[in-house]
Amino acid sequence: MVGKFIYIDDELTWPAELYNFLSSNLDALRDWEVQQTENKKQLSHERILQLVKAYDNVIKGLRKILDNYYLHGYHCTRLTELEIREIGSNGMSLPNVDSLSRRIRLLQNENTITSKVAELLLSDNQAGDGNRANMIWFCFFKPYIGGQLGIQRFFKSWGGEALYNSHERNPLTGTLLNGIGNPCVVEAKVPISKMEGPGLAIKIAKQFMINKGIANKERTDHEGYINSFLPAGYIMKIHKFPEYGFIELTKCNLWNYKLR
Repeated sequence: MVGKFIYIDDELTWPAELYNFLSSNLDALRDWEVQQTENKKQLSHERILQLVKAYDNVIKGLRKILDNYYLHGYHCTRLTELEIREIGSNGMSLPNVDSLSRRIRLLQNENTITSKVAELLLSDNQAGDGNRANMIWFCFFKPYIGGQLGIQRFFKSWGGEALYNSHERNPLTGTLLNGIGNPCVVEAKVPISKMEGPGLAIKIAKQFMINKGIANKERTDHEGYINSFLPAGYIMKIHKFPEYGFIELTKCNLWNYKLR
């Protein structure tokens, strides 16, 4: 059924067209995996090029199939009540200089922060950086799998990495960011077609080979981003601390740090 969730580590959730495509290309995947683990000096340059081309073609074909499906995503962040309502009603906007500036000005207009603090936040952030701007990041596994060290910072400070990277050690702005909003996990249905790159297809191919006993077992957990607006219809739920759902997704009750 087109439109259902795919879970990388659960082959039972893979649609027939995906499984059949992988099965029909098993030889190419096996050859690729073997040459990855064996001494490449035993292979001619021409043979290596053949293996690379065959593998790349499998990944490209796999990606075309995946574009019809969805991943179950989790976005870890800290949000104000207004932002929670905004996402629930209108969806998730792309993070960039303009959107961060708008959010900061809203806090200023509500007297949550002073004009001086607003200017400090506006003048020192990473919202325009090429590795952050216009990317909404998700993990496609329960957040607690990332561990406390992997997810704690997302919940401690308002504004996202693009802001707190520049301020969390600042005694003025860092302390203020820690007190704005609430820790939240945005649970969403993420269209694979909105994601760029071959990363997911590579993970699926690797999991298939692991299942077939061709590749050694390894973690295939996936994180990725979309670079376009995510409408409200794709937002499944926003879990807010200290609600039960948030605690179940993060296991923050087991941390040596107390969220607030």
